[in-house]
Amino acid sequence: MRNHKETNVVKSEWSRFFRRAAIGLCSLTILYALFTWDNYVSKYLFEQLCNDKEQIGLFVYEKVPLSNEYLMPFPEGEEVRNLDPFFILSDNLMINRDLFDQTYLFETYKYVQYSKIGPIGLSVTSVTRMADRKLLGKAVSAKNSMGWFNRFASLGAISGNECPSGRDKNHFPNYERSHFELIKSIFSSKVKNIRR
Repeated sequence: MRNHKETNVVKSEWSRFFRRAAIGLCSLTILYALFTWDNYVSKYLFEQLCNDKEQIGLFVYEKVPLSNEYLMPFPEGEEVRNLDPFFILSDNLMINRDLFDQTYLFETYKYVQYSKIGPIGLSVTSVTRMADRKLLGKAVSAKNSMGWFNRFASLGAISGNECPSGRDKNHFPNYERSHFELIKSIFSSKVKNIRR
């Protein structure tokens, strides 16, 4: 049978062990919070942004009919994958980029910082008519880098979340879909085919 003195020594050793364990656990929790707080805050901000349909998506402010002079068939012998995808209207018809650029300002994937936390950035593709500087439409998507520790842990590799998320039936990312559909959504033509 243990005497009273031995029992007190055992109790004091256990209390020191639990005290050290509690201090260690609190220290680990504080370190974890210091390294990852911006990840959780940026996830919250990003979710709010992605659910706001007035900030993310495809926005057309004016539909513009295109005259035939802006249209051209695919260049002879050129494969579709080698053509600028932003300017393809149909299976055999595209917009003449040289003529288009004389009348419209087309900016692709312009980066706009939404929040320093994360950071969260917006990619904006837009079409502006140069004559009156009117914005005809824009496509906006977002990317969350999910905090400095995520960027550090991935050794600077591109990582994070994007919205709109997912892929279409052809496995094309929804994040980019609205950017490629912007010109088709703004400009219309009754012409379905142009002969060479």
